[in-house]
Amino acid sequence: MRERALALEASAYEKAGDNEKALGLCDLDEKGRDPHAVELSGHKVTPLLEQRSRAAAASVATKGISLIRNRSGLVPLRIDKTKKHLLHQANNPISLWKDSLDRLVNGIRARNIEVTILENGNCLDLWNLEEKGGQWDAYLVVFSLQIHQIKNTVRPVGPMAEVIWTLQNTDTLKPVVISFGTPYLLNDKPFLDTLINCHSP
Repeated sequence: MRERALALEASAYEKAGDNEKALGLCDLDEKGRDPHAVELSGHKVTPLLEQRSRAAAASVATKGISLIRNRSGLVPLRIDKTKKHLLHQANNPISLWKDSLDRLVNGIRARNIEVTILENGNCLDLWNLEEKGGQWDAYLVVFSLQIHQIKNTVRPVGPMAEVIWTLQNTDTLKPVVISFGTPYLLNDKPFLDTLINCHSP
């Protein structure tokens, strides 16, 4: 059985194109199944397995946080001086791929910090908030873009790209930019002073 699987894998690899090889699709059998995958008992994750998975995910997430740039010394934020945050979410506009940042928002609010949320938008939207009297102690800009979400790109497009325009034209606020998912856009923005990368190692 193992020899047949190896022969099938070798045959599939020879027939696969470069894209399929890069994505690892050549490992699938004729029914589209991964021969290396472990089947779940009854298609349910046991509580113990879920607990272990969550612990492993938390460990990976912690190790994947890197302070890339801190030219102005804005981070770590002082909890005694930052009581009002503007959280600018640069999120995928396609609802199917849109990431929920509720856990981040709830975590900030749990520290008794008031949070104003601006989703995508540009510098004019930010200007309008300030004209209405908005004032904040910290301006957090979170890019949530997984590399598989938008075809053929790992960089922000559309409404998400407008947030970059905002960062280039922000005079009254000092942004703390956080990237979830893709490490590339931090390298693409040399004009930003504070950058945090949250990407799995």
